[in-house]
Amino acid sequence: MRWQPAASQIEVHVRLVAAARMVHAHVEAALDRMDQGRYGRCHLCAKPIALDRLKIVPYVRDCARCQQLREAGQ
Repeated sequence: MRWQPAASQIEVHVRLVAAARMVHAHVEAALDRMDQGRYGRCHLCAKPIALDRLKIVPYVRDCARCQQLREAGQ
């Protein structure tokens, strides 16, 4: 009898692949913003994104204020 992964293992793998693809897409978008000279600026208010924030998540596209407003649904 051949070993087969459990459904839960397959689900974990599917989620990990999806997360990796999402991060890859975010990084590609950040590289595009670099090419366009828009990297490090909030895409909503165009103000500079804090360097500490960019160090933590280099592909972030919103400043902290705009992200908070967006998450609050405003």
